[in-house]
Amino acid sequence: MATKYQIELALKAVLLELKHLNLDLHTIRDNAILRMHQKNLSVKEGAIAEKEGAEDKLFELVLQIAGDDPRAAGKKSSIEEF
Repeated sequence: MATKYQIELALKAVLLELKHLNLDLHTIRDNAILRMHQKNLSVKEGAIAEKEGAEDKLFELVLQIAGDDPRAAGKKSSIEEF
């Protein structure tokens, strides 16, 4: 079984290749998270913390590779405006 570091390295390699192909990593990230919840994907049955950790790692890696999401640039607002 692969270690978490090997899996993270594999994910980074895939994300780098997708970026090299000029694909929008932010949209891919958002769609992957949505699909993860729609299909109820998990490694351990019912592990909510596992999904939250996966989302956090995916956000972190996309930020490292693709930078800030241009769709959200300058759109910071207060909670009252939500």
